[in-house]
Amino acid sequence: MASTIQVDKIQDQGGNTIISSNGSGTFTSNLPADWVKLHGSTLSGTASEVDIDTVFSSSYKVYKLFIVDYDVSTNGLIRVPFLVSGAVQTAAAYYIKYNDSYGNFTTASIDNGVFTDTAGFEINQGWYTNEDSDIKSGMEVTFYNPNDNTTHNSIQFNSILIQSGHWGWTEGVGFYDANIAATGLRVVPSAGTLSIGCAFYLYGLKV
Repeated sequence: MASTIQVDKIQDQGGNTIISSNGSGTFTSNLPADWVKLHGSTLSGTASEVDIDTVFSSSYKVYKLFIVDYDVSTNGLIRVPFLVSGAVQTAAAYYIKYNDSYGNFTTASIDNGVFTDTAGFEINQGWYTNEDSDIKSGMEVTFYNPNDNTTHNSIQFNSILIQSGHWGWTEGVGFYDANIAATGLRVVPSAGTLSIGCAFYLYGLKV
């Protein structure tokens, strides 16, 4: 014979809630997870820049930033510099090496190169996003131990490439040419503003 246990929460021996329910099928879990969400936001209006600070620490070695449905009001490129306690880091150069594939829906060409700028890592290397609204845009950036200032901080990135007449991807690696204990990052277009609906999610991998 089947049995049913009905509770609104499960606690550990210390009285800490592990799982709770609102009684309507919505659950809240406090079970340990390797990936921890540290930030999530969506623009309700346009923005010239978005700061995500006080998120990098010694608690995590690897972080992943996802930018979803990004668009720029004019021919602007997405750049991501580091922050240290709210101050944007532009004293040294950001270096990247990249590969990309581009073309229309039925053709593909390959390109690669290098880029250096003090304004930040240029994630969608040379490709604008404001010229085609028919395809979802997105990018992912991985930060490796950015709060450690013993070596230059490194990243990996990939993004969907969308520009009038072109569709593809770009990927690459980069580093900041100075030793800093970064506490966060900024997302800023090289021109124009970030559009309404652009969403930002940052996760940390527990050590």
